[in-house]
Amino acid sequence: MLERAWTPARLRDGTVTDYGYGGPKWALVPYAKDRLTFENTSTIGEMRRDAKGRIVAFAMQTLRGRSKNVITRVDVAPR
Repeated sequence: MLERAWTPARLRDGTVTDYGYGGPKWALVPYAKDRLTFENTSTIGEMRRDAKGRIVAFAMQTLRGRSKNVITRVDVAPR
C-alpha cells in the first residue's frame, strides 16, 4: 500500500500553504510567474507547463541545488 507523503495545497486567508503529514506548514510565496518560495526555508518551487499552458510538473530544489525533486502529473484514464 502506498502512503501519501503530502497533503494538497490549501488556500486560507489569501495564503497558499502545504505541508507533509506530521510536518510543519509552509506558506508558499510567489516571486515570479509559476515560481515560489517555501517561506522560512531555502526551498524554491517552479510549475512547468505544456504548450497548452497546463501544469504538467512541479519542481522543487534548495537554493544551492543540493536537493532536487520533480513531481510529474499523471492523468488517470477514465473507468
